[in-house]
Amino acid sequence: VSTQSTGEAAKLVLFNDPDEVSMWKTAVSGGVGGSMCWGFAYPIDVVKSRVQVSNVSPLGAIRDVYSSAGVRGFFRGITPCLMRAFPGCGALFVAVDYTKLIFDRVAFPEY
Repeated sequence: VSTQSTGEAAKLVLFNDPDEVSMWKTAVSGGVGGSMCWGFAYPIDVVKSRVQVSNVSPLGAIRDVYSSAGVRGFFRGITPCLMRAFPGCGALFVAVDYTKLIFDRVAFPEY
């Protein structure tokens, strides 16, 4: 699941016209997309971090996390991650959409 695809799906829900560019709707779409992406990817990131820090296999890292904290261990620390992801991805979507809009107007002014 990528941030772009989940953000575009959120856009379809928020926008009546997908070609409409609204700063706050674009920001919310990006924030929702980024948060959903991290919600799915965070457990994998926890395992990756354990593998990097310890000298264990990915399966060993999964066992360690689960045996020490259960399923909650895979989501420990997700709150700050989501607090960063929502505004960061929202701002990214606004920057990309408005940059595309400006480039389209400069490159194709008659359209």
